[in-house]
Amino acid sequence: MNGLIRLGFKAGYLSEHRLTPPTWTFLAGTAITSFGTGLALPYLAIYFSDERLLSPAEVAFLYATLGVISLLVGAIGGLLVDRIGPWTIGASGAGLQCLGFLLLSMTADVPTLFIAMVILGIGNGLFFPARTPIVVSLVAAESRTRVYSLRFLANNLGVGIGGFSAGVILLSTVHRLEILLVLNAMSFALFAVILLCIAPRTTSTGHIPARPDTDSSAVDSPNKRMLLGPISLLILSHTLTALFGATQIDTTIPLALRSTMQLEVSQVGILIGGISIFAAVAQLPLGKVVEIIGNTRALALQAGLWTAAWVLGLTSTMLAYHSIVVAVALLALVGLAECLFNPALNGALVQLSPPGLLGRINGLISSSYSGSLAWGPSIGFLLLNIDDEAFWCMLTFGMAGSLCCNAILLRRAQCQANT
Repeated sequence: MNGLIRLGFKAGYLSEHRLTPPTWTFLAGTAITSFGTGLALPYLAIYFSDERLLSPAEVAFLYATLGVISLLVGAIGGLLVDRIGPWTIGASGAGLQCLGFLLLSMTADVPTLFIAMVILGIGNGLFFPARTPIVVSLVAAESRTRVYSLRFLANNLGVGIGGFSAGVILLSTVHRLEILLVLNAMSFALFAVILLCIAPRTTSTGHIPARPDTDSSAVDSPNKRMLLGPISLLILSHTLTALFGATQIDTTIPLALRSTMQLEVSQVGILIGGISIFAAVAQLPLGKVVEIIGNTRALALQAGLWTAAWVLGLTSTMLAYHSIVVAVALLALVGLAECLFNPALNGALVQLSPPGLLGRINGLISSSYSGSLAWGPSIGFLLLNIDDEAFWCMLTFGMAGSLCCNAILLRRAQCQANT
């Protein structure tokens, strides 16, 4: 998988800036954990209901536990990243996720499953805020956008290959779902070891040290407040994008395509899979676009593309025009938006974060996504059951709000550049 990522990099970026072996190792570790996630996470609810014979209410309780704990621990994890460093905190989070998935595979009673989900939530809250500071400490500034794109590509490849492999395993073994959970646990254990092995011992010129940036006291309060204004806009924009975009793709959108556009289930599956492949192919070239136009402009562009996609869905529903061509166009716009969003968001976070606060701000972003994952799909399913037009209106106005935030952020950046 490391070879696939390296090949994709060479194909998409002919650049004089070469990535270091630790960076490639980090990207390979990202692909490994994504492979484990693709193996296990889509089948977790099935595991609870079929293997552990839990009721729907018990399954919902366990998922809510994971979301709430991830939300609460995310901000604390970001603080620890700033105080202790991303390598130790990231490895600790990966280790806790390994422990949580192992515990899930070995127990059947609800109290122990609850403890396992709490451990997973704590692991999420530590692991995700550390990822961007790790890239900052590994990679020179001029190469970071490429690495963010490669990390997203590694995620897509890992999840895709993991999902295919899970299908093969489910056809060929007994105690199948437990095996998927154990393999996922092993992927996080391996990544924890990778992080500890590649953690830099010294700071090289031009790179951020392993404890990213300086202590927060290095920036006086007025300057810090001035910098936190754009960061607040960025967090609000991310929250709206997560609520009304990212968390809807794999949850409500397949159902919406089937119901509002009257597609067959097989057609929906083929379209979703095709767009995933399209996003993987387009990721590196669009990462280069982010480098050229800048992070804030790319964030505004992705919000515009996402808004256009939901307007297309709303218009199709209002006109009762059901066509697979509309569904393809809608998903293509979403795929393009996702490819721009990930590298631009991470680049903007590093660019706008005051010194000493990068970990905490990443923790807020992680908590924002966890909260959006808990609420966004629930609201979406509720509206789909009430009225299809109301569902598409919610997505459209939500993403329009994100577009407004990004437009203001872009305007501020332009004004600051002109002064």
